[in-house]
Amino acid sequence: KVMFNDELFMRQGRGIQPTQRARQLFGPIRQALQLIRNELPSSVFQPESSTRLFKLAICSPCDMRFAPKIMAKVNQQAPHVQLHLDAE
Repeated sequence: KVMFNDELFMRQGRGIQPTQRARQLFGPIRQALQLIRNELPSSVFQPESSTRLFKLAICSPCDMRFAPKIMAKVNQQAPHVQLHLDAE
């Protein structure tokens, strides 16, 4: 939003919809990300040994009801991963 001086998503009902500007940016951003992926070394995520930190944004208070299930599943499959939930 700040970089493009334009709204990229607008609230619609309980969700959000991309604006025309966001739809215009989709192709170029997708290509840029693919170029980056092509240059990064290939690695396979191994959940059982990973110690990575994952940050999840919770968009609405209703989504918080899924947090315990998400955290339990992550802890079961990736016991050393840190998971931070942000509800702001």
